Amino acid sequence: MIPDINGEPRFGHDQECVDAQHGAADDTYLTTDLVGWTTRHLRVRSDRGAWALAGWSSGGYCAAR
Repeated sequence: MIPDINGEPRFGHDQECVDAQHGAADDTYLTTDLVGWTTRHLRVRSDRGAWALAGWSSGGYCAAR
């Protein structure tokens, strides 16, 4: 699952990778749900220093925020 940083409806609404009121919880997905799933199912280090978030174009903007 990839968060939709343009939100719903797609035109005229941009939630900038945060948890939207009455909408998608992009920040929670990236910082909690995805990390939890990854540490449970893949052989990865769970300490904070082992993780990074990156993206291209609007995904890079999301990662920087």
